[in-house]
Order: sequence, then structure tokens, then C-alpha cells
Amino acid sequence: MDVIRCAHLTVTGPLAEQVSALVAVEVPPEARERLCIVPHESFVVSVDCAPHLGRDPLDRRGECTMFRSIRDGASATDTGGHCLTLFGLLTPAGAIAMLDGQAPEGSGDGQRAVAGIVDRGVTVPLEVAIAAAPTLDDKLQRLGLWFEQRFDRHRRVDRGALRAARAAARIARDPQGSIEEVARLETVSRRQLERDIAVWLDTSPKRLAQAARLQQVARRGAGRHGLADVAFEAGFADQAHMTRSIRRMTGLTPLQFLRAGGSPVARAFRAATGGTVFL
Repeated sequence: MDVIRCAHLTVTGPLAEQVSALVAVEVPPEARERLCIVPHESFVVSVDCAPHLGRDPLDRRGECTMFRSIRDGASATDTGGHCLTLFGLLTPAGAIAMLDGQAPEGSGDGQRAVAGIVDRGVTVPLEVAIAAAPTLDDKLQRLGLWFEQRFDRHRRVDRGALRAARAAARIARDPQGSIEEVARLETVSRRQLERDIAVWLDTSPKRLAQAARLQQVARRGAGRHGLADVAFEAGFADQAHMTRSIRRMTGLTPLQFLRAGGSPVARAFRAATGGTVFL
């Protein structure tokens, strides 16, 4: 029986254009788990639902909602005490809309508090509503409703931001494609497109393509294909090229990487996304 509790909600309708998955993970105090997240093609909003949240008017309300861009490599954390976190995986368009079309100001591969990018008044009601919700599913419903309300607002967005979102979506769908071709479709130079994606999405076309290709390996490898076939289908020059790439991003061999998705956390994200691997 799993000690860690997980839940996910299927995202459908118009919201699916901005949010690809909603997942909750709760680790009880008695559990000691090492959680590792590998690069993937989604932008992430996470909400730390610590037990103290909402009890003290001087607590961290409004500061527990974080934004993360595309990871360059795997990161791990050891749980201790009660840990309850909600995750919203966003498309590039969702990331732009969630931040009100504001640039995340070069946070690199690290997390930034959403309140530090937009406004603390935006996240306080979300965190209070989540803290009051009785079950994991109810908490995810509150997060989904918050996203819907933010995406329903009419706002002016810089043309560069819209261009970055469209281009990033193309790269995520086809990471083997040519960046020059994506730039041509957006009628800008490759250099300009790289600047747009760096400014508005805090990543690069190369980093996004590498993360998306890693997840292609995860999804295709889960279908019991041979590693050579997986490498070919994911656009690598050969199996050795795939091995080097996966080692750099995860520290694992391809076989270790494909076998590492058996934890309850990994299963929850696989179910929510159709195969994305969270170790």
C-alpha cells in the first residue's frame, strides 16, 4: 500500500489549451522519500499547501505559489514532515497568460514566486481557497478554477510574447524539427526567436527541444520498444547519442530511466499526462 497519496484531474475543454495536467502529491510525516523530477516540456505552477497555511495572518499566504520554466537537468529533494503540493503543468500559452504576459525576468532554471512576477493579491485567494478545501480532488478543483479565471481575463500581450508561445508550442510538439523553420514560420530571424523565448518564457529553443525529446523517449519506451527503435523514433542520430543525452539530463542510462517510473508520484504524473516521467 502506498504511503504517499496522489491525485490528478483530467483537463478538458478550453482549459486544455493552457493546462495539460493538474496533480496533487501528499507525503505524510512518517514517510521519508527522495523525489526527483526530470526535464519535461511543461511550465509548472506549484502551490505548497503546508499545514500552517491560512492559520496566521502573518504567515506566508500569497508566497507559496511558484513558477518554474523548463528544467535543464534533474533535481531531487528529500521529504521531511508533512508535504502537500499541487502542480499545474502549463503549455507555453498558459505560462504567458498565467503571468499576465509579464516576463519572468531571467529566473533561469530556478523557481520564482508568482507574487514576485505579478502581484501577491493574485495568489492569496488561491492559497486560502486551497487550504480550506477538504480533499485532494477539491484542492485541485480550486487550482483549476483559478487558472480558468486568470485565462478568461482580457489583456494586452506583447507580440513577442505571443510569438514565443506559438514557437515554443511547435518545438514541444516536434522537438526534432528545425529551429530555423520555426523562426521562418514566425517571420523573424532565429536570433530574434531565441531572444523572444528567453525573455518571455525564460528558456531556450534548445533546452525546450531536449526536454521534449526526453519525454518522447519516456512515452515510446513505455511501449516496450527496443532502445535502438526508441532512439530512432525520438530523432537521435543513434542509440549512443540518446544515451549521452539522457545521462546528461538525468544521470541515468536509458534503461534505468525507463524503469524508474514506478513510484506513486511517477504513476500519478504518467496517468495525468499520458506518459510524462517524474521519477
